[in-house]
Amino acid sequence: MKITFDEVRAGYPPEKRKSDTLWAKIIIRQLSLYLAWVAIRVNISAFTVSVVSLLLPITAMYFWLTSAPLVAIIMLMVWILLDCVDGGVARATGGTQMGAFVDAASGYAMIGFSFFGLGAYLDIAHPDFFPHHMAGFTLMGATMSILNLLARLYYQKFLNVLNDASSGGESGLSGVSGIIKYVDKNLGVGGFFTPILLIAYYVDFLIPIFILYGIYSLLYFIGIGGMLLKRARN
Repeated sequence: MKITFDEVRAGYPPEKRKSDTLWAKIIIRQLSLYLAWVAIRVNISAFTVSVVSLLLPITAMYFWLTSAPLVAIIMLMVWILLDCVDGGVARATGGTQMGAFVDAASGYAMIGFSFFGLGAYLDIAHPDFFPHHMAGFTLMGATMSILNLLARLYYQKFLNVLNDASSGGESGLSGVSGIIKYVDKNLGVGGFFTPILLIAYYVDFLIPIFILYGIYSLLYFIGIGGMLLKRARN
């Protein structure tokens, strides 16, 4: 397909630029536009890119469990890149509903496996951290994944209820998430989470970072839940 790089870049809408994470704006987005152009030139569809991105966090779980954390972290960083690439390809060539679904599913896979995998690796690497070889990090990672997924599920359910109750749609949610969602966008799995992991790996700081993200996940869950309940009362 003869689509120029300028056409791919022109397909990147202003609203998308505004909603991108800081990490995407700094590095990921520009690189993803070049990769999207290459994918189009070699006839790789947006759906194919989305499928690969869906498999990456699942495959990374293997490397967490086999004590290859650097490989796992790099795979998660590639996921963020491909999560932008598939959108660039889809906007230039026309996406499909199936592709959009797989793209969304890959995001949930990233959330579901990242914290869980990191926790499992930490238990393998530090078996004596908890008494009686208790798999405490694995339990914490699973809890973190559940809390993050539940927060997003509750938010989506709230949108569905709102749409059923009125024609106002999501516009009635102005200010519901606010700062909490902005922070999550930039510190979560689609933001600085993977570069932070990479730095923490090299400076041997994975356990403190993991614990900090555990606290953050709990606060995020409570914050989103509280704000949705408050908005529902109104």
